[in-house]
Amino acid sequence: MKNFVREKLTQQKAVCGIWSIIPSPTLAEIVALSKIDFQIFDMEHGHYDFGTLENSIRTSEALGCSPFVRIGGLDANTTQKALDLGAHGIIYPQVHSHLDARMAVNYTKYPPLGQRGFNPFTRVQNYSLNQSQGAGKNSNDFSMTGIIIESKSAAKDLDSILDTDSLEIFYLGAYDMSVALGCPGDMKNPELIKFMESSIKKIVDKKKIAGVMAQSPEVVEQYIQLGAQFIVMGVDSFLIGKSLTAVQEQFKKLI
Repeated sequence: MKNFVREKLTQQKAVCGIWSIIPSPTLAEIVALSKIDFQIFDMEHGHYDFGTLENSIRTSEALGCSPFVRIGGLDANTTQKALDLGAHGIIYPQVHSHLDARMAVNYTKYPPLGQRGFNPFTRVQNYSLNQSQGAGKNSNDFSMTGIIIESKSAAKDLDSILDTDSLEIFYLGAYDMSVALGCPGDMKNPELIKFMESSIKKIVDKKKIAGVMAQSPEVVEQYIQLGAQFIVMGVDSFLIGKSLTAVQEQFKKLI
C-alpha cells in the first residue's frame, strides 16, 4: 500500500484536500470519489469516535485518497490508535515549541526515531496476514508527521521547530493565528499575511512541507508560488453548506 500524498510530494507536486469534521464514512467515500488527494479527519473540532474513524480511514484509503488524522492534542494513546487504524499521517494542534515538536515525532515514529508501539495484529499491519502486502506500512517512512503553527510562541520558536528530525508537514493555522494577533478572522490583515509569507519561506528553505488553507483559486495560486505544497481547500461542513446555498439561490431566480 502506498501513501498517496507522500508519493506526490516526493515528486514535488502540490496536493489538495479538506478538513473533515462530520464523522461519516459515507461522506468520506464521497470526498474520496471526488479524486481529492487527502482528507484530514478532525478529532480536535470534529466528533469522531474510533469506530467511525476506522471506517472513514478504510474507505478513503481504498479509493486512493490519503486519510490524515488531526489528534486533539499531544496524546500518545490516541496517536497510536489512529496509526494502528492506518492513518497516512498525523497532524498535531497546540504545538508551541521545539520540545512539543519533538514529542510529536516521538509518538508517531518507531524506535530509534521515537517510541511508537508495534503490534502486528492491527489493521495497519494487515492483522499479521499478507505481510508482504503490508510491509511498506511497517516503516517509519510510511506515515507522515505534521504540526500546526498557530500561536505566537510557535511562530517565535519556528526556526528551532523546523530543525526537528522526521517532522515533515508544517501547517500554518491562519485562523488561530489571527486571534493571537488580535485580528480574529481577518485573513487580509497585514500582520497575518506577513506571518504566513515569512513562515512559508522558512519552511520551504528548510526543505519541509508548508501547509495552508486556501479557499479560492487566486489564493491557491499565490501560496503555491510561495512554495506551499499541502493545500487545504476548506472544511466539509462549510463546503456542503456553500454548495447548497448556491443551489437554493439559483432556484430562487427561477421562481
